[in-house]
Amino acid sequence: MEPNQGLPISKLKNLSIFRLSRSELKEIKLDGLYELAILSVSDCELLERLSFPSNINEISVIGCPKLVEIHFPGALESLGRLGIERCESFERLSSLLEQGCDELTFCGGRLSLLLRTFKKLKEFSVLECPKLVEIRVVGSPELLEIFSVDGCLVLERVGDLSNLKNLESLSMRECGALRAVEGLDQLEGLCRLLVGDYGSLERWIDVLSVKIPDECEMLIWDCRGSLSDLCPRKIECISFNRYRERILLRPNQHPWYYRLLCCLL
Repeated sequence: MEPNQGLPISKLKNLSIFRLSRSELKEIKLDGLYELAILSVSDCELLERLSFPSNINEISVIGCPKLVEIHFPGALESLGRLGIERCESFERLSSLLEQGCDELTFCGGRLSLLLRTFKKLKEFSVLECPKLVEIRVVGSPELLEIFSVDGCLVLERVGDLSNLKNLESLSMRECGALRAVEGLDQLEGLCRLLVGDYGSLERWIDVLSVKIPDECEMLIWDCRGSLSDLCPRKIECISFNRYRERILLRPNQHPWYYRLLCCLL
């Protein structure tokens, strides 16, 4: 099947919103739609490749199990929201600006998010993409507020979050293989933290040097690991200050300087 077969692309030059659902197309090429602002593609079970112009504002791709590649011709300087969900075969987010597999690619299960390419990005989410092993954030974004990686079962590492100074919401649920989240304790603007394993936080956050605000709301699912005794319910909602108190007040859990600090609280 030819790209865009059945779509009158030549007549859509002024189109600003493109929504497509339950199509049998294998490839969609929208590069020539320079007025396109919003792109939404859902439940296209045969779709393998998708491309669009670089001036787009919002991208949502949901339920495209055969999608392998999303391609764009340059820096997405206007993109404010990028969401990819339930794309089981997704392997590659590519740009003509690429200089290698560690620049801006989803290559071998590793995604590098090069923030100078996404200058206006406010919301980034990757949900239920089982081939994703690692996410690396490169640069110091000024606008990114929401960062979600949920249901990525083989995801092992997220780094480096320390530059996300304006990040308000961070979600990492149902990522059972996650071993490292670099820079989490440096998110000084964080308002909401959603995680799926209470015990993992003990490895990711140094409560003595952390910059996360005391009032940050923490929602914790499926409490397991070394701190499961502090989380009696399946879903726990506490402030970060309360979480820190629980850690510091645990007897014989930390070195002497932790216990000394407990006495001073």
